Formats: sequence, structure tokens, C-alpha cells
Amino acid sequence: KRLKKVAMEKARAEAVERAEMLRKEKEAREIEEAGQREEVERKERERKEMIGKQREEEESIRRLEKQAEKKRLLDEENRKNEEQEHTKHGQLAELEQRIKECEVEAAQHEETMQRCKKELKDLPRGSKDRLVKMKAINQAQQKRGEAMKATEAAKEELESCLRSK
Repeated sequence: KRLKKVAMEKARAEAVERAEMLRKEKEAREIEEAGQREEVERKERERKEMIGKQREEEESIRRLEKQAEKKRLLDEENRKNEEQEHTKHGQLAELEQRIKECEVEAAQHEETMQRCKKELKDLPRGSKDRLVKMKAINQAQQKRGEAMKATEAAKEELESCLRSK
């Protein structure tokens, strides 16, 4: 009986020991699994952080590209404005030159008309040359009038260019 009792206690002790060992193994597995889960979660967090950083970088690049595009458009607009300004200065100079030329032309035709009038006075009354001189005076008056109209038109165009500036 005593042997039986000792054997039973021994078996019970072994069973408790085995149960304790199984419990410890189970705890170790759980700790290992928890560690693995933590590792997986940490890697997932790192992956998400990398994706977030990548998105931030892409957004930053997009913002920089938009800024560069805006700057390019602004530079292009400034260049066009400068070209227009340069063109306007050229137009203004051209108009001023045209006004001077028209005034000179009008003055030349005025001189021609005055000279022809003087020559007409010097010609005798029934001379055939009188008709030619009268025609020359008429033509000079017409050309002078055209030159004066051209001068006025150029002055108006110059004023409209200056007003639009």
C-alpha cells in the first residue's frame, strides 16, 4: 500500500510537473506570439509611416511643381508685357517719326504752293503757263491737305496709344 501511495504521489507530482511545464511552454509560446505580433505591428507601423512620408514627399513635389508652373507662367506674362511695352515704345517712336515726316511733307507742299503762286503772279494774264501753274498750286494744296490729315491721324493714334498705356 505504501508503495502504491508513493507511486501515486510520484505520479501526481510528475503530472503537476508536466502540467507546470506545459503551462510554462504555453506562456512562452504566448510571449513569443505576442512578441511576433508586436514585431508585425511595429513593421506595419513603420510601413505606414514610410507610406505617409512618401505621400508627403509626393505632395511636396506636386506643390513645388505647381509653384514652378506659376513662376513660369508669371515669367512668360512678364516677358509678354515687356515685349508689348517694347512694341509700344517702338510704336510711339514710329508714330512720332511719322508725324514729323508728315509735317515736313506738308511744309514742303506749302512752300511749293507759295512758290507756284508767286510764279503765277509774275506770269502775264493770257499765258498758257498760268493754267499749268494753277494746276500745280491745286495739286500742292491737295497734297498739303493730305499730309495734314495724315499728321492729324498719326497724332490721334499717338494719343490713343498714350491713353491705353
